[in-house]
Amino acid sequence: MIQTHKGGLAVLSSASAGGAGIAARRLAQAMRDHAGIDTDFIDTQGLGEVLPADVAEQTNYSNRTVSDTHFTYEYPGFARGWVIEMLRHYDVLNLHWVSYLLSLAELDALSRIGKPMFFSAHDFNYLTGGCHYPANCTQFEAGCHGCPQVDTRRIAPSWIARNHTIKREIFSRANVHLTAPSAWVRD
Repeated sequence: MIQTHKGGLAVLSSASAGGAGIAARRLAQAMRDHAGIDTDFIDTQGLGEVLPADVAEQTNYSNRTVSDTHFTYEYPGFARGWVIEMLRHYDVLNLHWVSYLLSLAELDALSRIGKPMFFSAHDFNYLTGGCHYPANCTQFEAGCHGCPQVDTRRIAPSWIARNHTIKREIFSRANVHLTAPSAWVRD
């Protein structure tokens, strides 16, 4: 587990592998080696745990009718005080794919502190109620009400809209920024 840190940059990703994890690890290494910035890479191993399964089960909640997108769902409201306290001491947070690592409530609390937060959108999950690729669905533009991609036998559609609202609130703050490592996601 990472000790309470004073200053510097925290680069976070749910995993050290996969596209987002590899990009996050490379960024952390470059910031340390080439920019001389005190940087910690924090993944599930570095944090020491993932979100509990009853908060964010590591499964796909897609109904696969619109596309075969990965769909993550999180029960809103769960926050670990120790995680917020640990991360509040960094000067800047750079968040890559952090599903299962940090909860929406933790991200919301961190965004309220006012420190710069840069989310790297490797997919669309930060912009939607849970789908990682909206295909031709545009419901995320209107709040993810009536999501056509979620398995409603396992998740209430109102929960998806609630997660989308929380994400919108986080990204409405002046200290929170969204970047995209590809023109496709950006556009």
